[in-house]
Amino acid sequence: MPKTFSIGSSNFDQVVEQNYFDKTSALSVLTTLPEKTVAVISAPRRFGKSTFLNMTEEFFSYNARKVNTMFSNTAIAKMNEGNFVKEHMRQYPLIRLSLKDVRGSTLKKMRSDLKQVMYDLYRKVLRTNFSEACDKVDKIKIEDSLLYLMELLVQKFNKKVIVLIDEYEANCHEAFINNYYDAYCQYIRKFLEKALSKNNATLQFSVLTGVIPCVHSFLDEKMVLIQSFNMAHPMINAFIGTTLGEFKQTLLQNNIVLKDQELSEIETWYGGYQIGQHTCLNIWSVSIHYCHNLKVKSKPRDHWTQTADISFIKNLFKKHHIELEKDLQSLVSGHSIIKKINFNISIIDLLADKVDAIWSLLFIAGYLTLTKKSALLAAEKKTPLTEYELKIPNLELKYFFNNYLDYYKKPVLRNNTPPPAPMFSIFNKPTIIAEKKEVPQTSFASTLSKKKKTAPLTFYKTKPKIDIRKPLTRLEVREVGLSYLSPRYLPKK
Repeated sequence: MPKTFSIGSSNFDQVVEQNYFDKTSALSVLTTLPEKTVAVISAPRRFGKSTFLNMTEEFFSYNARKVNTMFSNTAIAKMNEGNFVKEHMRQYPLIRLSLKDVRGSTLKKMRSDLKQVMYDLYRKVLRTNFSEACDKVDKIKIEDSLLYLMELLVQKFNKKVIVLIDEYEANCHEAFINNYYDAYCQYIRKFLEKALSKNNATLQFSVLTGVIPCVHSFLDEKMVLIQSFNMAHPMINAFIGTTLGEFKQTLLQNNIVLKDQELSEIETWYGGYQIGQHTCLNIWSVSIHYCHNLKVKSKPRDHWTQTADISFIKNLFKKHHIELEKDLQSLVSGHSIIKKINFNISIIDLLADKVDAIWSLLFIAGYLTLTKKSALLAAEKKTPLTEYELKIPNLELKYFFNNYLDYYKKPVLRNNTPPPAPMFSIFNKPTIIAEKKEVPQTSFASTLSKKKKTAPLTFYKTKPKIDIRKPLTRLEVREVGLSYLSPRYLPKK
């Protein structure tokens, strides 16, 4: 049976058995960074961040499984004639945790989740039972638990510790919605800064991964030595992403033959991400399309946008559709736009009616990419640019933006009004709030009233306004049906 591309798994031991795109040479980049550096990798979801962290853990950690063949055929095994592997492989105490599950509707619930994560982490890293792990965590404040674990590992192994943290910003949106964002940032800041401080003698280096680069909400540059790798950084491709050349080489190594037309379709639909001199693919969508085509010959379609909760982006579109529409029309038409990009955005910037922050989010989250000219210019400059030239990378994302624009082509939106709510709905039963005017009984109204034995009819002076906060009463249904919704029942003039 032919090999397939790994989908849905971030475990390096499983990925390397499939058609793996070799990123092991990036491990040497981490060792060349200054000591105590915190490398922050910000990239779109499904671009391989968690897989990279798992690979880093398997290579450096004392506690890694002793699978000697895992890195045998990779680029890192050939570096310095194998001396790099002998010097660094499984030579460090290592801590890896994910803040993805640290969520909660209140700060108290979030603290409880973080405590549970630390229970599990102590048990795994110290190789002890759950009861002993809980006892160690309960002795100290939860804010000090990461630093304390690092101290325990240094005492045990007499070597500095590597710290890997995945999805460090996962709870930002939920904390903001539930009105404890500031308290959440302060709490996580205490948790991280003590462990990742450049004054911490137990730290070798650290890697943080996430989508939105809001690390400055959690770490102070005066306390922590931060090195950011974002989608405009020329070295980001060393850690994540797959170039078209790497894809073709992997196909060749595994004796997979694709027609020129199929390669062209893959590049047009799922490629186009420009990073420095490299053009990268969304390999997750490519993998879905390729594996599906093993069974059924199907045409390319959008996969990446269908696997995410994009309600937040849609809400921003609805709120700012007037300001965004012209530029989005230009992008969908194949043109590029020039916008300011802030690589230190926070959730507050996005909800503070800052349109520039929306363009920053669309670029950082992978919905837009740099043009080749802008990417090369960014690679040449030692300092970040103030403005970047952006475009839609491929047909998969063009399909997404087209759907948005089609939704807002209704004439009612040209008057700066949002899409109207349905008058009657199974899920939303509106209450009619309108100015009422008593109308004298006409022969028609009085006759209808006598036949149905109902109260005198009430007619509306103006078009009713919709309020979805209260359910519609039976009386209001009757009044609306006879007055506004069914004008044929109105008395003739």
